[in-house]
Amino acid sequence: DCLATMWSETGDMVSQKQVSRRLLMDEATLSLVMDRLLCDGLIDRAPAYPGPEYRIYLSEAGKLAVAAGRAVLDAVSVWMSAELGVDPSRR
Repeated sequence: DCLATMWSETGDMVSQKQVSRRLLMDEATLSLVMDRLLCDGLIDRAPAYPGPEYRIYLSEAGKLAVAAGRAVLDAVSVWMSAELGVDPSRR
């Protein structure tokens, strides 16, 4: 979701460095996470010229995974709001 949010904010691919800052995660750990997401087909990455970093973007499978995750969160939010008697439009 972080990548999708950052991409919608910038309208462009983001660097691993930008993602690590947003998530407050060190770059080495994030690199391992990105490798896993790449192997799972959820992201794609390309060199960012002229620097040494990678530009990251969601693959089609990654976009579908984000949409599915957001749908689950929205459903849980609606359910919790009903359970707590809170108007979900006021969040």
